[in-house]
Amino acid sequence: MARQNAKRQSVVRPDTGAQSRVIDIEEAQRLRRKRRAETTKRKRTEVLTLPSDNSERKSRSSGRRVVYLLVVIVMLTLSAISGVRILDLKAEESKAERALAIKTEEKARLEKELAMLNDPEYVEAQARAQLRMIKKDEVLYVIDDPAEDKDA
Repeated sequence: MARQNAKRQSVVRPDTGAQSRVIDIEEAQRLRRKRRAETTKRKRTEVLTLPSDNSERKSRSSGRRVVYLLVVIVMLTLSAISGVRILDLKAEESKAERALAIKTEEKARLEKELAMLNDPEYVEAQARAQLRMIKKDEVLYVIDDPAEDKDA
């Protein structure tokens, strides 16, 4: 009996001035079980029944699709740019390799010519052929070639 009176009794808190009531624990447990049962029942019916308005789901999924599509487009664009850059670099590399080969050949030719210029016999042969130089006590005969006169 004292417990039933405690259920209905209100107490005023002196520090806040708010009223608090004394509750029965068994009754609170019953109320909690009842609310949980209602919530569970409501969730089960929501799961079992398909929503009639799929527009929210469609808008979310279409939004995700757009984001995925944009990500794919950005990745493909970056890949294409990288591919073009790689092709440009390969073309530049082959051009540089050709120039290197030409310079290497020219260097070899010039080194060979330098070695010949240090040879006294080669220098003498060039002096005789290009400058028409002769040694002491030699006679130089110059013969005009009619074929050379026609070319000039």
